[in-house]
Amino acid sequence: MQRLCRGRLRRGPVVRHGQVQFHVGLVQFAASFFSAFNQNLLSLALTQFSWRGLFNFIGILGIGLFILGAIFIRNPAPIVRPAESFTEFLAAVLKGMAEVAKIPHIWVASAFGALCFGVMLGLGVVWAPKLLAVRGLDAATANWSASLLWLGLAAGCFAVPQWSDIIKSRKVPILTGIAVQIVALALLLYLPEVNSTMAMVLCFAFGVGNAAHMLAFSTAADVVAPSRIGTSAAIVNGIMFIVGGIMISRPGMRIGWGLEAGIEPKSLALAQYAAWPLMAAIVVALGFALALRETYPKP
Repeated sequence: MQRLCRGRLRRGPVVRHGQVQFHVGLVQFAASFFSAFNQNLLSLALTQFSWRGLFNFIGILGIGLFILGAIFIRNPAPIVRPAESFTEFLAAVLKGMAEVAKIPHIWVASAFGALCFGVMLGLGVVWAPKLLAVRGLDAATANWSASLLWLGLAAGCFAVPQWSDIIKSRKVPILTGIAVQIVALALLLYLPEVNSTMAMVLCFAFGVGNAAHMLAFSTAADVVAPSRIGTSAAIVNGIMFIVGGIMISRPGMRIGWGLEAGIEPKSLALAQYAAWPLMAAIVVALGFALALRETYPKP
């Protein structure tokens, strides 16, 4: 295994980044695939267990995963580092973050990735089932259709990074993915009629397009030294979750404002009014992506 890794590393940065993309995509695939069924699985489990019993089971499962991780997860090679105090370690971390944060490209990549991921969280965690219920879908169909957002993301996490490597471009897949998201969300919001089949297709397409946000990590890694790839990923990931938390709450606030303004409750007009921040975020993400420079490593 070590000989294989050394052979790949000798081939240059394109292969190294490609391997990083594949592994990150695999992790995101697993997370998205489980998220697709998470709500339905919880609803099914609650028919057999109480909330307390279910929480206890999940806690025991987490302990089991921790034990398995402690047994099987290993560093690929011994890491030999000089002894350092906590103060020296903290200073090194802050220095690394400062070096990465000085690169404007990191912030542009973080911005488009965070906006795309934030909209995904807003739709996939809370708002898509409510929007589809307003469209006339029953609760079970609305939840299943919303699950296809995550299944689409899971599929896209394999396809989009590979496509980026095939065409040797970061920017083209990013722009294409954001364009797909804009079209899919606009059709979900503004088509006069959306049946269950159309809703499922559009949700899956949005998820596939949303996988473009994974390339925020790749393009950030392209512009830093190999020793700073982890730091760049940490900055991008942190900004994604901060913006994601904000995006989840925005439609709820606008529902309150819409009701105060006299918009009919549980209407498509109210759903469109509430979803405006999500639509605006995707459009702004497109603007950041257009400003993004191509960073795919040259041979």
